[in-house]
Amino acid sequence: MINKKEKSYVPNGEVLIILIYSILGYSMILLTNTILDILVKDYVVFKQIQPYKDLIYIFLNTIIVYMIVKGHKQIVKTSDLHTELGSFHNELINYEAKYKHLVFYDELTDLPNKTMFKIQINKLICKSMGKERFAILYIDIDNFKYINDTLGHSEGDKLIKGISESLQDEIKQPNFIVRMGGDEFVIVFTEVLTDELLFRDIEEVKEKISKVWPIDNHAFNISISGGVAIYPSNGRDLDTLLKNADIARNAAKKEGKNKVIFYQENIHNSILRKLDISNKIKLGLDNNEFTLYYQPQYNLSTRELVGMEALIRWLHPIEGFIPPSEFIPIAEEFGLIYSLEQWIILTALNQKKQWEEQGYNDLELSINLSGKTIASETYFTILESLLTTYKVDYSKIILEITETAYISDIDVVVRKLERLRNKGFKIALDDFGTGYSSLTYLKKLPVNYIKLDKSFIDLIPQNNIDSLIIEKVISMASGLKYGVIAEGIETNEQLEYLQNNHCDSGQGFLLSKPLSIEDVSELIKQHIIGIKGITEGCVV
Repeated sequence: MINKKEKSYVPNGEVLIILIYSILGYSMILLTNTILDILVKDYVVFKQIQPYKDLIYIFLNTIIVYMIVKGHKQIVKTSDLHTELGSFHNELINYEAKYKHLVFYDELTDLPNKTMFKIQINKLICKSMGKERFAILYIDIDNFKYINDTLGHSEGDKLIKGISESLQDEIKQPNFIVRMGGDEFVIVFTEVLTDELLFRDIEEVKEKISKVWPIDNHAFNISISGGVAIYPSNGRDLDTLLKNADIARNAAKKEGKNKVIFYQENIHNSILRKLDISNKIKLGLDNNEFTLYYQPQYNLSTRELVGMEALIRWLHPIEGFIPPSEFIPIAEEFGLIYSLEQWIILTALNQKKQWEEQGYNDLELSINLSGKTIASETYFTILESLLTTYKVDYSKIILEITETAYISDIDVVVRKLERLRNKGFKIALDDFGTGYSSLTYLKKLPVNYIKLDKSFIDLIPQNNIDSLIIEKVISMASGLKYGVIAEGIETNEQLEYLQNNHCDSGQGFLLSKPLSIEDVSELIKQHIIGIKGITEGCVV
């Protein structure tokens, strides 16, 4: 930049110096000659002084030329600096504009980001003063993680960009869209006149996004889950509104995704309850509040006691009995299921060892395994180690898994279950008929038993079609060399039907409720394995 300026200014500077020097020189000659003419009348003296005058003239001209050159250079330098500073100033203005854009807008989608969202919402709150309503819809893309994991983040970014463009086409001012990060967006409806209009607008957003999205050579069937919080009824500040919208969004995901839920106080109370229970589970493990009950299993043909299913029970010192249906899902959600399961396994195996020492070697013990443990390589390795803690007859231990444990990656689960079978354990497929069972999966899985879910058994004998399905399932399992265990037998009709269709074994309140270890010990004494345990027409 400076070199360019030198080329443009220096030639003009040389001409200027010559002109100034010529004018000054000529003026100096005239001036000095005139002064001498006035002061010196003698020609001889004039000639004698003339050389000294010329020396003074040369000296003064040298000083003047030096000052002119130096001044010109300084002017050129100052001009260049001024030009350069102007250029830097313009660049700084551009950088400032770009910086402001990066601060307030998302780089990928060019939508407002979290920072701008906070500013805009606070403006809305100040403007409405608690009198005018507005709503925030907090959404994310269902199962977006799998798109990133399988196809890469570049494909995921293309999808995010496409969805953001579609949303911008749908949402018009004064409403606006914000990208919160990842696959999360917030849509702000600045004027909520009626709930009906808000419902309509939200449904239009869902329809706009919930479709098949073609990206390069892939097609993504997209759905969204969302939560809505309305100002001021669901919060009078940004943090409360966003928190409540997020709570509603998570509730939508837990209800099966592909839906939008409006925040309600009971959802918030449910979250608080979960947090409370999760903390109490931790304390409960430390304080030995959990215990195992055992539900007897009987051979339905011979009426013999053949095994026990270990079931965890929790008697809280303040709340009393907390059912497994409440705390087990919370333990899974908060990652506490691993500690609970490990405690169950060690306690149950210790009990199995005691039974064997007492001579009850043929009594089978069923233990439920969490799908999360099956899915995790780390915790599955720990599980394998725990299962071999006690030297017992592994062939009399049945490990029960649910369908949700294998549906995500059948091949990985097959390999893990084979590792357990190679150690001698038997595998049972629990809750059969309630999930995604297919003959393909059933053929692949290395299972020994199928456990018919209670919801199946409840249909006996209400519906001939359902009864026929149960009959065919039992027949199919027999053909595949699987044992069949019926859960939840509660009526004599159900028991008789299962016996007539050659169901191997069963459990349920008709036969026996889950028992404490003291009651189990008494029951085992009354039933020697291999001898008829339930007399004709008698229920234990």
